[in-house]
Amino acid sequence: MAIVELLLAALAATGTATTLYVSSYAGSVTTLSLTKSYSSYGLTNTSSSQDCGLSPSWLELDKANGILYCIDEGLTTPNGSINTLKTSANGVLTPIEHHDTIAGPVGSIFYNSGKESAITLAH
Repeated sequence: MAIVELLLAALAATGTATTLYVSSYAGSVTTLSLTKSYSSYGLTNTSSSQDCGLSPSWLELDKANGILYCIDEGLTTPNGSINTLKTSANGVLTPIEHHDTIAGPVGSIFYNSGKESAITLAH
């Protein structure tokens, strides 16, 4: 609940809509728009993508380049995967690349910023 309150406070301070990306073991990555109207907030589903595999578990956003990295845990397949999706202003996610990994990636983090960026997966 504290995270939601923090997110809502940040939104109130900026006065604009905030884009949220949500992964689900239901096999989709959903783009939501969080908006404030007077004293209430609303979430609107703006897009959904099935291009991250069957068990998307972790999302990492490269905001500067408009790329969403999506980790598929591979719960029902022999391998997991890392997938890149292009983000857009209207929330639509377009697949760029897909690479298989060993099964079970559950998290990721970027490193080596400012040089050739890299990403590490945790299994």
